[in-house]
Amino acid sequence: MNASIPYAKVEPENPIVWIDGMTVNEKTAWHGLGTVTGNLSSRLLIDYKIQHPDAYWEILRLLFQPGYGASLNHIKIEFGSDINSSSGTEPAIMRTTEEIPDVTRGAGFQLAADARMLNPEIGVDLLRWSEPKWVADAFARSQANGFAARYRWYKTAVDAAYDTYGLRFTHISADANETDRIDADWIVYLSQHLKAESDARYDYGKLKIVASDEVGSWKIADAMLENSALRDAVDVIGAHYTTHASANALTLHQEYGKTIWYSEGIAPTLEARLHTKSAGGGISGTNGALDVCNRIINGYVNGRMTMYEYQPAVAAYYSGVKYVPKALLQAQTPWSGHYLPDVGLVTSAHFTHFLKLGWRFVDSACYGDGKENHSISETTNNYITLTDPHTGDYSIVLCNDSAEPRTYTFCLRAMPKADAPITIWETRGVQVGEAFDAHYMQHRGTWQPVCIDEGYAYSVTVQPYTLMTITTLGRDIGMQLPQSRYADTPLSLPYWDNFSYAEGFLRMRGHAPLYTNDQGGAFEVTEYEGRPVLMQMIAAEAKSADWRYRSTPLPHTSLGDDRWMDYTAEIAVHFAHADAENFVSLGVRYLTPELDAEAAENGYTLRLYPDGRYALHKNSDCMSAGRVQAFDATKWHTISLTAVGRRIAAAVDGMPCVDVTDTASYAHAGRVALGSAYARNCFADLRVRPVEYGHSFVTRVDDHDPVIHYHGNWNRQEPDHYLHFHRTRSTASAAGTFPYLTYSFFGTHIALIGATEVCQFDVYLDEQLYAQVKTEGAAPRQCFYAADVPAGHHMLKVVVRSGVFSLDAVEICET
Repeated sequence: MNASIPYAKVEPENPIVWIDGMTVNEKTAWHGLGTVTGNLSSRLLIDYKIQHPDAYWEILRLLFQPGYGASLNHIKIEFGSDINSSSGTEPAIMRTTEEIPDVTRGAGFQLAADARMLNPEIGVDLLRWSEPKWVADAFARSQANGFAARYRWYKTAVDAAYDTYGLRFTHISADANETDRIDADWIVYLSQHLKAESDARYDYGKLKIVASDEVGSWKIADAMLENSALRDAVDVIGAHYTTHASANALTLHQEYGKTIWYSEGIAPTLEARLHTKSAGGGISGTNGALDVCNRIINGYVNGRMTMYEYQPAVAAYYSGVKYVPKALLQAQTPWSGHYLPDVGLVTSAHFTHFLKLGWRFVDSACYGDGKENHSISETTNNYITLTDPHTGDYSIVLCNDSAEPRTYTFCLRAMPKADAPITIWETRGVQVGEAFDAHYMQHRGTWQPVCIDEGYAYSVTVQPYTLMTITTLGRDIGMQLPQSRYADTPLSLPYWDNFSYAEGFLRMRGHAPLYTNDQGGAFEVTEYEGRPVLMQMIAAEAKSADWRYRSTPLPHTSLGDDRWMDYTAEIAVHFAHADAENFVSLGVRYLTPELDAEAAENGYTLRLYPDGRYALHKNSDCMSAGRVQAFDATKWHTISLTAVGRRIAAAVDGMPCVDVTDTASYAHAGRVALGSAYARNCFADLRVRPVEYGHSFVTRVDDHDPVIHYHGNWNRQEPDHYLHFHRTRSTASAAGTFPYLTYSFFGTHIALIGATEVCQFDVYLDEQLYAQVKTEGAAPRQCFYAADVPAGHHMLKVVVRSGVFSLDAVEICET
């Protein structure tokens, strides 16, 4: 024994947890943490890879490199069908029966291949939300035709992934994502055909079948107990958003050796740096990091689930889409190379750095509780213990998501390393004034267990809002949260893209242009009439059926920087046909597709129709409409849209057609958007340029940023709806008091953003009354007050006088 290691204290009055080697669960091995890449979530990574490869590979190392960051060891790829599967569309690799499969479309296959370069042992899975129309059409003829078409679709993807990237799959998720009906015949068909496959790149018979990725139900378990062929076909039972397995699922695990996974779960939604003033100091709260850790723990305790898969691990898509943000790491500005690592990387490391794949659970020292409703609340004791069956090493992960400290006495017996020194690592929330990451993965010491009558023992106290790992692996493990070495700079204006990319550039990214996020349809670079164009590829007759939980908006994509404010966007357009319902559109100040789920329009959008009609929309409402005379739909046309403050102007072929002033709450800043009907319409020569006497960029300050100070009775909502920046909002009612906020800034322009209600408030600048404002309310991410101010340093004070005031962000311009 090393004399330099002090003995631990033993406090027998505390709750005693026996780590009993006789209770090691030999049937249940730790399978780690994984991620789902789908719903557009990884899209911007392919831009990072081109523009800032060093940043791209650092992001991947933080996610997948063993012993470095989160150390994820499994990737599930969405099998795209050009439909919106939550937050965006994943492209189909085969849009017709004749098309050669192209797995360079989307980011999923490429991401998995690159992750495997960092860790060749990463598991790779494939799951569909929908399926291409040619597959669905085959089912309309017969089930036999449908199964054959679907199998061809799956097999060509597996073949093409290997041929293109050398990527080998380890698993196939056989059913549709979050299905309401178990397709038992198909699952058996897929399993039998893979096992019998003679034309394979590797042994497809070894691919493990996962089923059925249900959300909150266990119909697959019921079906497997009744159907021996289905039971033989399924290797892993996967479930979403529940930690409690059904009795039948547990029977399948215990009696038939079936593995159970939490095959899709949320990643933390709370950005830790914005929540340091909340209870838990940045890592607690509904859908916070500790909540997620409790799901990982409870998943085993209550469901024998041995893997947890984040959906997603990286947020590489723009803010404002459905369910954002939820991630271990954000990567949303590929032009700058900036990325934002968050606490979920560290809390993941508390599991993956200390629990090795194949370790076994010690059931006597695993416990979890709390009330579950898509999150876990009112928890008391939550911990899991695992041991290496070969070396005898063990680790305990404890999560205290409460305001009370919890002390445990661990007693070890029949454990090979019961007398081994233990090292403690701790991550906990911060106090006001501390750096948000001040207590991440802190080494708390190494101690020698004390000999007792039945073995060895020691006591530990887990502080409030703390994740702790106790391990015999030594003190050379752990991680600090790294920071991006790239500044978060705006995308420069003027910006120009004529879509004339090198062929090699296009081949490696499925002909996707730079920086776009598709919400409906598929926008890809091709050639038309001898010029490079961005074409919307999905015709109405080729559209796939929607995922059952989400309808797909009309074809729509956005690109650029959320912080663009006053600018002119211009693009050339060409109609695929002159049908009356066909249209193309150009938008500015775009921030979210979620105010209009059908059209996905936001900010200000000019629609143009083949008969010369045009309409200017604010979000989904028409502000102005008219018609261009003598319009020829067979020719190329140019449309432009300018936003300067509240003034919005549009032109077609250089001729002004709209010039309006928005007198209500309005879109203050945002990126460019392109839209189309379901037709192969074309776009060319995108130009975005600043306007004279305007403000080109804003700096957006979240309402929960510590630089904004609140006085009086404020409700700090966290997490709030994903329609709000970072899911945060601060509200105050003037009932009987006059709550106020203060913010010190340097600039020439300031704006208040948020879905406020009807209210009156006073604006003070440098202690002088600057404006008295009455607002009739505003939609999410809209500006309800803005003003130019003299250049320089200022103190803003906003006093709520009546009604309910709600703030989502403050935006300032420095020039």
